[in-house]
Amino acid sequence: MMLQEVPDVLVLIGPRFEETAVFSLVASLRKQGLTNAMISVTAGMVCGQSGISICPDASLAQVGTLVSTNCQTLIIAGGIKSASAFLTDPRTQRLIHHVLDNEGTVLALPRAYRLLVEMGGADGVRRVEGD
Repeated sequence: MMLQEVPDVLVLIGPRFEETAVFSLVASLRKQGLTNAMISVTAGMVCGQSGISICPDASLAQVGTLVSTNCQTLIIAGGIKSASAFLTDPRTQRLIHHVLDNEGTVLALPRAYRLLVEMGGADGVRRVEGD
């Protein structure tokens, strides 16, 4: 699937993401009237920690040019394996810097945030509850 317009919030998920935290987060965002999209590292289905598979709205490769114009909020989902898949990808680092440079907000669920701190890449990223 390819996104046609920039959502208010991008939620990054990867293999073994934490389903409960992500689904609660997405439901909460939608209840607040915010458009959001779940973005995976690679195209295709993504399987969470409990074995629930979902088809994300787009892959990281597909959102690169789209979000370069107007992504205001980026959320990095939890699960160490999921966060590792994103945070070791240079495209994610570019996306984080782009959002922050354009006065947007980057949030990370606790396990993702902890990994960011360990990698030395938590500057400007805020930790949120959820996993």
